[in-house]
Amino acid sequence: MKLSTRVLTESGLCIALSLLLGMIVFWRMPQGGSIHAAHMVPLLLLALRRGPKVGMLGGLTYGILHFLLGAKYSLHPLSIILDYLLAYAALGLAGYAKEHNRASALVWSALAMFGRYVMTVLSGAIVFGSYAPAGMNPWWYSITYNATVIPPDAIINLIVLALIYAPIMRIQR
Repeated sequence: MKLSTRVLTESGLCIALSLLLGMIVFWRMPQGGSIHAAHMVPLLLLALRRGPKVGMLGGLTYGILHFLLGAKYSLHPLSIILDYLLAYAALGLAGYAKEHNRASALVWSALAMFGRYVMTVLSGAIVFGSYAPAGMNPWWYSITYNATVIPPDAIINLIVLALIYAPIMRIQR
């Protein structure tokens, strides 16, 4: 994949803006997971503007930087891969939106964020299942634990995306 200077610059700006927005935390769970100030919107816009490959690469890069710069809740290799690399790369799925309109962008962005949720649930059940209360299924524990942060975070991101989608998409590609 050959990337132009324009695409590389836009990617870098989106990743940096996501990192900055990620520093604004509204709620933090004790064992990891937070609700942020629309930190996924720049990554979703990158995918919507540049397609899934650039979106996934941008999400993957963000995941690496987020892991290196942020609070780490696991150093288990599988958790790093699922919670940081694949979860944020999944945001690139928004780039599969074929129609360039707000409704299509929101549907594909919601699917991308669901992909992120799936990755965190996998990580939670496989790596963090031992934290489940005695007698509780680790999968159910992971589904419910991650549901306390990922869906509310996704809703914030979708609202902000809906509000700024049209003006951002009018910017020259």
